Amino acid sequence: MFNIVFLDADSLGMLDLSPIAEQGALMVYASSGALDLTERIKNCECVVASHVPIRAINMERARNLKLIVTIDSNIPNIDLEYAKQNGIKVVGITGFAVNSIAQCTVAAMLNLVCKFHYFDKSVKSGAYSRSHSFTDSSQNFF
Repeated sequence: MFNIVFLDADSLGMLDLSPIAEQGALMVYASSGALDLTERIKNCECVVASHVPIRAINMERARNLKLIVTIDSNIPNIDLEYAKQNGIKVVGITGFAVNSIAQCTVAAMLNLVCKFHYFDKSVKSGAYSRSHSFTDSSQNFF
């Protein structure tokens, strides 16, 4: 049975991991720190991670490790030189979060242009309600 360890599943939110589990024995951790890492991957063939740095010291103790899968663009978090020298394949998932990144970018631009953050603060602080005209004209909306 192929042993797979997912080191930081919480970074993906509510995601169905059953397609990964179908590939072997899956052990899922919500998050993993530097102190947990070596122990958690020591018997696995595959590591799946999003934001966890995986260094040579961790990989050298994982004698069966054959594959590291990164869920986002954090391949620099992995000691690629050690992996290459030791026949450990490192792959990244392409196109990860493309739609949500675009959506967040547009939302941030609208927030800056329309000053939503300023008006939100005005309402929450009560300044809007205390205004004699129930408005805040000290800033242009656009």
